[in-house]
Amino acid sequence: MAARRTNSAMMETLRREALNLAGRAIEQDNSGNFEVAKRHYQEVVRLLGLIIERMGSQPSERNIIINKREEYVRRIEQLDSSILFSKAQAILKKAKSEEEQFKFVQALNSYLEAVEPLLQAQKHANDSLKAELRIQIKQTLDKAEPLKKLRFPPRPRNGLTPSSKLSPLTDTERKILLDTSRINEKIFLPWYDDDDLNEPFLFDKLFTDLDGPLQLSLQQKELFGSWKRPYQVMKNPVMIAEISSSNIVQDIVTDCSFVASLCVSAAYERRHNKQLITKCIYPQDEHGKPMYNPFVDDLLPVSRDGTLMCTFSTNKDELWPSIVEKAYLKLMGGYDFPGSNSGIDLYALTEWLPEHIFITEAFDKESTWKRLFRGQKDGNVLVIISTGEMDEERANTVGLVPTHAYAVL
Repeated sequence: MAARRTNSAMMETLRREALNLAGRAIEQDNSGNFEVAKRHYQEVVRLLGLIIERMGSQPSERNIIINKREEYVRRIEQLDSSILFSKAQAILKKAKSEEEQFKFVQALNSYLEAVEPLLQAQKHANDSLKAELRIQIKQTLDKAEPLKKLRFPPRPRNGLTPSSKLSPLTDTERKILLDTSRINEKIFLPWYDDDDLNEPFLFDKLFTDLDGPLQLSLQQKELFGSWKRPYQVMKNPVMIAEISSSNIVQDIVTDCSFVASLCVSAAYERRHNKQLITKCIYPQDEHGKPMYNPFVDDLLPVSRDGTLMCTFSTNKDELWPSIVEKAYLKLMGGYDFPGSNSGIDLYALTEWLPEHIFITEAFDKESTWKRLFRGQKDGNVLVIISTGEMDEERANTVGLVPTHAYAVL
């Protein structure tokens, strides 16, 4: 009797989970988020398989569930075609951009690369999509054909001649950069524009960082539930919804100087309409705007109650503060970050040179204020103020937290 009750409770739990996930899968499917929808459908298929295994002699209900499971399997196959088609469109967009920049060799390779997913997509496509795929394949090959005949180097852009560009690094200089690439027991290779700006971001499966998860802080460990990807905790994740300093929340990681640096950088972009922090996020579209791409290591620490345990945006579907923080803290050794100072953090994020001004008896507040005010107004200065040690009474009087960093917006 007890075993029967246990099985009944298990079946009810499985049904509830399958129904909930099926609803989310259909919602994502209708929104065009095919990758997320596919993963939800796959989990539903797995759960329905467990339900079928545990069902007794109930042929009518069993057949209904089997048919429903097969329906979801067919939809997964159809989504594979849609995902491959979307992948091909992204490659074609890249090829077009390369051709416009006179990068004809890269453009030819990209056009030919796009043909493969288009061919694969025909396998489970419906008739209308198959017809569209055949047209797309022919058009892609037609675009590639004239590029095969070109035999001249790409033209320089914007009137630049090769001699006006920076000299390439020597082998000795490259070796120095490589030799100094180990930081906190991890390798951070130098950035080379020719290679890294052409980094492909279209992977067949979700990318997981080979260095493994970041070390958590003690406070995070106490509350830790699991590492989750954005689609598991957000409805429609995007890299950037709105660049705003007021959206950024620090949470429990002790990196106030870094978060303050994010805030002043975001405020600068919003005020002056110039990229500062977002220009270091890749991949980017043709306008230099970072795109959310689910094929990066976007695993984030989540507590047992399902909340993010890292810096996050009050816009619940926005990722950039969490992703940029994770990248920086990987460099600094992990989420168990002991703290830094905003000069170091701002330089790492923006390459702007830091200057520390200490408030001492010799401090000229009037001239310093005018200098900072004018510099911030003109877009030449980012300002962060840090407090020192204070007793509780003093902290309450001035309304500030001891040894904390504040963004001046």
